[in-house]
Amino acid sequence: MKKSRLSKVTIIKVLFKTLIFIILTNLPFFALSEFYKEWEEKIICNTLSNGLKILILPKHETSTVSFLTYVNIGSLDEKPLKSGLAHLVEHILLFEGTESVRISDCDSENINILQIQGEGGINIDAKTSPDCTLYFCSLPSDKVELFIKFQSESLVNPSLRSFYQEKNIVLEEKFLHDEKSLQKLNALMLSVAFLRHPYRNPIGGYISDLENIEIKDVLDFVKKNYISNKILLAIVGDVDPHRVINLIAHYFKSFNRKDSAKTIISDEPLQNGERRIEVENLDYPAILIAYRRPNANNPDDPVFDILASLFAGYRSSLLYKQIVIDEKIASSVVCNPKFPGAKYSTLFVFWAFPFLNNSIPQIESIIYQNIEDFKRRLLTENELNKAKNHLLANFEKKLQSNLGIAQRLAYFEMIKGDWKKLFQYENEVRNVSIKDIKRVINKFFNKRNRVVVFTVDPEKDE
Repeated sequence: MKKSRLSKVTIIKVLFKTLIFIILTNLPFFALSEFYKEWEEKIICNTLSNGLKILILPKHETSTVSFLTYVNIGSLDEKPLKSGLAHLVEHILLFEGTESVRISDCDSENINILQIQGEGGINIDAKTSPDCTLYFCSLPSDKVELFIKFQSESLVNPSLRSFYQEKNIVLEEKFLHDEKSLQKLNALMLSVAFLRHPYRNPIGGYISDLENIEIKDVLDFVKKNYISNKILLAIVGDVDPHRVINLIAHYFKSFNRKDSAKTIISDEPLQNGERRIEVENLDYPAILIAYRRPNANNPDDPVFDILASLFAGYRSSLLYKQIVIDEKIASSVVCNPKFPGAKYSTLFVFWAFPFLNNSIPQIESIIYQNIEDFKRRLLTENELNKAKNHLLANFEKKLQSNLGIAQRLAYFEMIKGDWKKLFQYENEVRNVSIKDIKRVINKFFNKRNRVVVFTVDPEKDE
């Protein structure tokens, strides 16, 4: 009976939160919680003499702290024939630990990130993207020094004893990844949308390149790219900021600032016509439609965010309601306003997953009709406010954990150029007008700027 009562309480809490979310996102105006705005005054920003950046937000609600190490190097910084190296390095630095870090109750010669779990570590992971590499972890606040020491040593003096084992794991991941239908479609779309820019290359690299990567390549990549002025440490939780800064300065003192040669990125030529690809023999039907757009520092970036919310950001959004709920011809429709990255000119992408391939022309037509509709008419204030409300509500959800806050602070500092812009985002969204929406749609959402990838039924041999 006790289990049943607890279950009912949980259900009631979920329903209550859902109801509040629905009410708030349908109000004429949705504002971020006031205490989020108070964080701006509490954040401490420090740059060490070697160029390493530190952002700290002390929050003492619980005795935990989250760390995010943002390395301003991603897969787009790889040299030709060395694709996949950034992701392989991430694996090695995360799982293989260092040559010198030890803890008193550990018998092994070195400690890796998995052993930090034994010290209460959770959410331990890493991620490579085209733009950057992230390492993150949450720990009890009394283990702060252990993690700072581990992170500094893993970046300066990584262990490569299991290089070939990690390389095989990455290759296995790559084989499995490439077999997924959606990944095949994404790879095709990027290879067609970007003819020169490295956004066209898969994050995990090409198998032939990975097979030929050796230990020397890893060491060269780390030495060149894992340097102090390309690293940001974002720390949120129960910490003494001044103590943490002193610990980081101590353990990262061997990091000498090195101004390495800037990565040369090929300019992407203008697209002067629609590019289309049809694909046979995939596991399920799908259509991807992408439009070229500027990078995240363009003043119209919040306009693209609102458009993604407006088209497919919630159940009653335009495309989701029409395609999934009303017509019932697809299981889902999704938008990403910045794919595959945000640092350079990128893509605004629609993904739709119909139940049958023969529904793809209808779905494609519906998407274009909605786009053209906004070119001919102005949005209503109610439509625009609803999209903004959902966008900001989802934005606030990402700030409900220490790790989420650290991720957002790092993104705004390293991609947008200033962490304070995190607290300006709501006003930027609110200031987008109906005319801004129409202007951006007319400028960027047109046929000559479009890439389409879709599945077809295999042709029968005659």
